[in-house]
Amino acid sequence: KAQKILSQYGECYTAANGTEALEAFRLAHEEGKPYDIITMDIQMPDINGIETLERIRKWEESHNIEFVRRAKVIMLTGTEAKYALFKSFRKGCEAYIVKPFDKGKLTKALCKLLDV
Repeated sequence: KAQKILSQYGECYTAANGTEALEAFRLAHEEGKPYDIITMDIQMPDINGIETLERIRKWEESHNIEFVRRAKVIMLTGTEAKYALFKSFRKGCEAYIVKPFDKGKLTKALCKLLDV
């Protein structure tokens, strides 16, 4: 559902799991087209979203990506568990949306992150 909404605003890529998401993230940087926004579910196969987010932030740090130039991350989740919310923000997400979400919630988060 997120891809359908987001594709109205720009090019989107969907990863099947955390490993694929990390590889796509690295490849986008290698090609000189880093992602502006990343949305990911906390519950993903092989590497969960929080761990994937942590690895993204470590990669950005190790490659001296300036804070203002790093990808903005929106975590999507079906859980309202406070530990997941707090851990996501500690690991570096900028927004957190609980499912079910709609176009309005996602658009609001995008506008806030992009200062639109």
